[in-house]
Amino acid sequence: MILDVINLTSDPAETIKHGNKTMVKFSNEIRNACVNNNIKTLERTPDLGIEEQFRLVREHFAI
Repeated sequence: MILDVINLTSDPAETIKHGNKTMVKFSNEIRNACVNNNIKTLERTPDLGIEEQFRLVREHFAI
């Protein structure tokens, strides 16, 4: 559905590029707000697999 709307723009590739930049900026702002308020974050990296993420979340919540 969103791609249908993007394809209606004058430059879909540029629209996608701008949207991605906006999402990265917003994500960084949320992360910084969490860090500044001592809220634990889990940053996903290529080296951090799904099982390891799940383990870290379970460990954090003691479940």
